[in-house]
Amino acid sequence: CISLKPSPEMCGKSSEHAFAFLTALEEETKPEKL
Repeated sequence: CISLKPSPEMCGKSSEHAFAFLTALEEETKPEKL
C-alpha cells in the first residue's frame, strides 16, 4: 500500500469521485467468503 500512487482516474475531480472509485476497487478485490 505504501507504493500506491494516486492516478487522475483514481482521484477524479472531487473527493466523492475518489471515494466511489476506492469503494468499487475494494468491492472488486475483496476475498470471497468461504
